[in-house]
Amino acid sequence: MRNGFTPTLALLNTELENRITERLGSGINSVTTVSSATAGLTATLISLMSNHK
Repeated sequence: MRNGFTPTLALLNTELENRITERLGSGINSVTTVSSATAGLTATLISLMSNHK
C-alpha cells in the first residue's frame, strides 16, 4: 500500500506547489500592475494640479 501512495502524494505535492507558485506569481504581477497604474494616475494628477496654479 505504501508504494502505491508515495507517487500519488508526490504528484499531489508537486501540483500544490505549482498552484501556489502560480497564485504567488499572478499576485506579484497584479501588485506590479496596480502600483504602476497608481504611479501613472499620481503623475497625471500632479501635472494637472501644477497646470492649474
